[in-house]
Amino acid sequence: MTALYPVLGIPMLGMIFQAFFGHRHEEGRWNVYINWLGFFAALWLAIEIFESGPELTPGGEFRVDAFNVYLVLLTAFVGATTSMFSAPYMENERQHGRGTGTPAL
Repeated sequence: MTALYPVLGIPMLGMIFQAFFGHRHEEGRWNVYINWLGFFAALWLAIEIFESGPELTPGGEFRVDAFNVYLVLLTAFVGATTSMFSAPYMENERQHGRGTGTPAL
């Protein structure tokens, strides 16, 4: 179950990264990179499940089978494509002074 850990870890690390560095000019581009990396991790998980069948994590917290991995892959694909189309919008918001990390009053 080596591919499940990147599927869970990449979005978590991306969230932490963007919490600290998301106010910068290249925030949209980093969002796209993180989401596509998560998609490829989900694709790796799908290939692993296809080749070896359903799997459990060592502690038994997660069971991944063909139906679950299909939903994970679909969700990761939607997230990756959405991030591509939202990157220009994020840049536009930054240019208008919104999304800078300071609260608007």
